[in-house]
This record gives sequence, C-alpha cells and structure tokens, in this order.
Amino acid sequence: IAIRGTYGTMAPELVLGQSYPNVNSDHFALAGVIFQMFFHHYPYDGKAMMEEINDADYYRKFHGVDPVFIFSHSRPGRTLPREGYYREMWETWEHRIPGELKTMFLRTFETGARHPEKRPDAKAWMKLFAKLARQVAYCPECRHEMFTEGDLFDCPICKKKSRIPRIRVHTKEESYRIPFYKNQEISPFEVEGEGDSKRN
Repeated sequence: IAIRGTYGTMAPELVLGQSYPNVNSDHFALAGVIFQMFFHHYPYDGKAMMEEINDADYYRKFHGVDPVFIFSHSRPGRTLPREGYYREMWETWEHRIPGELKTMFLRTFETGARHPEKRPDAKAWMKLFAKLARQVAYCPECRHEMFTEGDLFDCPICKKKSRIPRIRVHTKEESYRIPFYKNQEISPFEVEGEGDSKRN
C-alpha cells in the first residue's frame, strides 16, 4: 500500500503501509494536530530520531516500526532530546497540561500506537474540551491564560498567588463553577459541550 501524508500526524499502520486510511487513523491524525497546537512538535520526534538522519528510512523506523511517545516515561533514552533542548515543552507537559489531556495523548500515542481501536475518538475530544473550557482562567496580575483546577494558584509567569473569580452554572444534570470575569460571555459549549452561539 502506498499512501502519501505527513509522517508526524500519520498513524504507524499507515507509515508501514499496513492499512488504508480509516476512522482509527483519523483519530490519530486529530490527536496529532491537537498535540502540535499545544507543543509545536510531533509526538514521536524524540531523542533517538533527532540524532539520526531524518530521511524516509528513519521516519519509517521512528514513526512506524518502533514509535515512542516523546513524553513516555517507559523509555527515557528515546524521548525528549538532550537535557534543556525542549525545556519549555517539558515544563508545559509537567506543570501546565491537565492530567486528563495527558491521558488522551497517552491513549493515542502510546497505547494507540499498536492498538488503533483504543485511540480516543472525536466525541471524546469534544467532551474533554467542553470540560477544559470551564478550567481556563487568566491571572488577574499579568493576564496569562492557563488551565486551573482550584481557586488558588501560583501564576507560572509572574509568580503571583491569586484567587480566580468563579460563577456557579446550573444545567439540567449538574451544577459547577467556572472562571468568570467582567464582560465575559459564556457559551453553551462551556456549559453543555455543544453549540456555537453565545449568551451573556
């Protein structure tokens, strides 16, 4: 099977020519694009590949035959490049990315590397981001945007301790508190995870 595509977001089975594009490979590509949005890097471009010649044979090896997620703890010799090279990436992964988002990436790029059917689908991503939208807040001191899980936090940019203002939202099934600022609009997506119209 000969398939053209971008190795960084192609599922391993496509890189190896073992399958035609399908819903599982689409799930991999979706997660790959989301990963790049947060980290500006491909999920399998770790230390070993960065030290090799980046031609088609090496892409096939590191993205198809033996892919290792760049943030894997199981094979540290194959993950992030030399110490300090991607310090900002590691800081983001360790301290700024919510645990549930990490789990989705791990399900796709570790478990899903060899088990395509276990990759999260688009519906699972939508459900997660509906939840994460309620956790996005701004530091009142420097306006840095971040994910928060509690009311008190230490801003990673200005280092100030702050309390996030929140408002309680009620739906048919539950009630919860979301960050709320003056003149902010709350969308149905934040409340129910669907729709694109806004309301005050």
